Amino acid sequence: MSEEVIRMQFNIVICVKCEEQFQFNPGQARDIQTMKDDKGKALSQEAKNHYSNYRFKCYKCKTEQCRMCKADPYHKGYTCDNFKKLKNSKTCRYCGSVISKVHHGVKSFEDVCADKECVDKLKYASTQMLGCGHPSCGTKFEN
Repeated sequence: MSEEVIRMQFNIVICVKCEEQFQFNPGQARDIQTMKDDKGKALSQEAKNHYSNYRFKCYKCKTEQCRMCKADPYHKGYTCDNFKKLKNSKTCRYCGSVISKVHHGVKSFEDVCADKECVDKLKYASTQMLGCGHPSCGTKFEN
């Protein structure tokens, strides 16, 4: 029997940092009912299930990671597929959501979604583009 088959059979995980091996014990989604993602939003049921079944913390080095996609740190609030899409997408500078073809008429606002709260922030945002090609994070009232 190969090592990989044995690991799968006994639910053994390997830490991506220190390579420590130990048995994975899934959590219970009900134990994380009030958990929020890094932006303060409540986790979807799908994200809670993923967290329970794939997130682990190494006993040796304390690295929190995903046993499926090996993400370090673990992508709380996302499944592996959703996290991969997020990493490869343009996201809103204010809320972090994925932007899909939103145009506010100003080049420096191309990284802002159509959510009302985010659009309201544009009233005070600088329209300047920096020399490096990124939008200024200042306000339109700055000199």
